[in-house]
Amino acid sequence: MKYGLSYIIILLSVIQIFAHDDLEKQISDTTKEIEKTPNNPELYLRRGHLYHQHEEYNKALKDYSKADSLGFEHELLPYRIAETYFQKGEYKKGIFYTEKF
Repeated sequence: MKYGLSYIIILLSVIQIFAHDDLEKQISDTTKEIEKTPNNPELYLRRGHLYHQHEEYNKALKDYSKADSLGFEHELLPYRIAETYFQKGEYKKGIFYTEKF
């Protein structure tokens, strides 16, 4: 049983490493798409969510702001912004954005 738990811990660590690498690749791929079509707000929303999953909250908020400045109008945007502020522990800002959707 002692060795079984060690194997499970190692397996979970490997899975987490691969998930991290996959996010980095998705961020890189989305960045390349943004370079081709820099005025597409949906790409900034997508990359912002990827940054959020990668726990790079300031980068996520920057991309969400860019999506907003490009005219992205959907309730998903203030939801994502609120979610990110909550993750950062900035609850008042998070609540402000929850009232927008």
